[in-house]
Amino acid sequence: MRQYNIFQAIYLSFYSKNLYRDVATNWGGKAFLYLLMIVALSWVLFTYQFQHSLNMIYAANADKLVAQMPVVTIKDGKISTPEERPYVIHDPETKQVFAVIDTTGKYTSLDEAKAEVLVTQTQIISRHNENQIRTTSLPNTLNMVIVPETVNAIVKRYLNFAWIFFFVIFVVAGYAYRLIQALIYSIIGKIFGVIAKVPLSYGQILQIAMVAITPVIVVATIFDFFAIQFAYQLLFYFILAMIYLFYGIVANRR
Repeated sequence: MRQYNIFQAIYLSFYSKNLYRDVATNWGGKAFLYLLMIVALSWVLFTYQFQHSLNMIYAANADKLVAQMPVVTIKDGKISTPEERPYVIHDPETKQVFAVIDTTGKYTSLDEAKAEVLVTQTQIISRHNENQIRTTSLPNTLNMVIVPETVNAIVKRYLNFAWIFFFVIFVVAGYAYRLIQALIYSIIGKIFGVIAKVPLSYGQILQIAMVAITPVIVVATIFDFFAIQFAYQLLFYFILAMIYLFYGIVANRR
């Protein structure tokens, strides 16, 4: 019968032999759920920081970009602007030309416009890398009006929810990484078990490993939040994980 739940395991993983005995004996598939939970919690602070930085960067640059952009009217696949002249859009930070909207025909290539994006009357030309330039022709059936201020307002409204998408990506990638890590650590743990004469199966050691890396995840999250870095940091995390893995295995010695 289980003695401890997944929330108690977060702090008990630092010192409790009873927890590691319970994990090896009773947890089973619950260890996978626990690993998912601890990984998700470890990404909360970073996701908050990421969303905050994203909002600041967008707020600092969006209005300046919008001020340079005209209202774009597309009728039957042809673009028109309020004034028959090229609109040159500069990067707010570097002041370099980022894009040119030209319906007059003055510019026909990126080299002429000296930009990364060129919008002509019927095409959008963009540079994806030094050797690849993509040209997209507008369909003849396309009809719409693009008002930069309106687009900016919509982006600002939904940008605050970007953290949901990124949080899911971070958690899925982090969980896959930690799961592979636990699988590899369990092989080392099996060797520990043989040396220490602890009769645990690979599956039981895997359950222990998924809990034993909790201190590493907690410490790494704190260090990342405060931007603490030092030499051989990854080696430190590995040694810390091995110490707790060995501790968890020995706790099951009968």
